[in-house]
Amino acid sequence: TAHEQKYAHTVRSLMVPNGIQLIPPTHFESSSYSLRIDFATLRDLNENLIKAKNLTESPELASLLSSSRIEK
Repeated sequence: TAHEQKYAHTVRSLMVPNGIQLIPPTHFESSSYSLRIDFATLRDLNENLIKAKNLTESPELASLLSSSRIEK
């Protein structure tokens, strides 16, 4: 679907760092995404939390999330 393509394009343009995954809703049937952060040390966790915070400032991510809202 168009939203799946937009998701794939956004993830590529965000260059989501290693250790972080932006997980779309199952079958793109809702507007709720998940963020998975992998880490082995506290330092890894702190670094990945900073990187995740930086993703929240991305206009591309904001656009993806606003376009994924399901209108009822």
